[in-house]
Amino acid sequence: MTISPGFDGAVEGLPVGILRTDARGGCVFINRGACEILGMSEAEARDEGWRRDLSPDDRDAVLRLWRASGDGGGDLSVEIVVRPGGREPRTVSLRASPIRGPDDAITGHAVVLVDVTEWLRAALELRRSAQEVEERLRASERDLRDRLTHLTRISTVGEMASGIAHEVNQPLTAVATYAQACRRLIDAGEVGLADVQDVLERIAREALRAGDIIHRLRDMVRRQESRWREADLNELVRDVAPLAAVDAHQHAVRLSFDLTSGLPPVLADGVQIQQVVLNLIRNGIDAVEEAHPERREVSVRTGTDGPGTLRVSVEDEGGGVPAEVERQLFHPFFTTKKRGMGMGLSISRSIVTAHQGRIGFARRPGGGSTFFFTLPVLDEIVDHDP
Repeated sequence: MTISPGFDGAVEGLPVGILRTDARGGCVFINRGACEILGMSEAEARDEGWRRDLSPDDRDAVLRLWRASGDGGGDLSVEIVVRPGGREPRTVSLRASPIRGPDDAITGHAVVLVDVTEWLRAALELRRSAQEVEERLRASERDLRDRLTHLTRISTVGEMASGIAHEVNQPLTAVATYAQACRRLIDAGEVGLADVQDVLERIAREALRAGDIIHRLRDMVRRQESRWREADLNELVRDVAPLAAVDAHQHAVRLSFDLTSGLPPVLADGVQIQQVVLNLIRNGIDAVEEAHPERREVSVRTGTDGPGTLRVSVEDEGGGVPAEVERQLFHPFFTTKKRGMGMGLSISRSIVTAHQGRIGFARRPGGGSTFFFTLPVLDEIVDHDP
């Protein structure tokens, strides 16, 4: 750029800092705005003085840019920190354009200084506020997911209520029967210590059976904070097996488990993963309910799904998934059941996604479907944040 004769007077009253330098970078003109930004008078800023309060690094950076511009470079831009009059440091944006003479040689630079300290503070505060809002939204999302997950668990247990009641009633009836038989034998005086011990052991066994079902049922329906910990995937599946067996027995469906031993641990909320397993098993039971008795079977398998990933599969020999509903399977409120909420697979997908896994299904060549989900092994978890 070239400088018109009235340049200095025109920029004197501008609200930004303007200064003009010679070819060496010495100040030959400075307006009031630049004096205020630099915290010095016009006389103090002359020649090399305008760079007086820059840090050594900033002075070196400005000089390097000056040399590069003098070697034929164009405009230059850099952020510098100044301490006007030794006061609080200010961040200043410096932009300089070379001034060319009649022979096109660079005779100096026109420099614009803008104090961006408050802008940067506002941007930082805005970024902090955005991070706080994002964290609150994530917390709200987690809370909503936990509440919906809990609601779905209660709904699942409600659907299984009659089967669970029957399953608990069996050991309780056995306890009552054994206790009455033991009392009759004692009243008749025809019983030995060994006979009493045998009956008491049977009573204890049946009581533990009923207690185990109630204990697992309580864990499923209890509202609790999400608890992530190192877990054995096979153990999680085994723990949910008694409740799943209740539903399978009620619908005359054979339920089998093929669990690969020696799997590495995962990081998981055990109750939520069990909820996914139970939901997939119950869907499989529903799928084969009207099938031929020989095909009324659901198989649960665990294994690996490539390096660093475990997989749980639930296979059924039902009628399969109609092509027209494939894309809606995991959508909220979509269901093919007469009394379903349409939240089971949707919640399952949310749970698995929160565990950095994936959920899906595949058609079986001989008919039926395989629903599966994957989880990363503990060593593969990246920046866990449920």
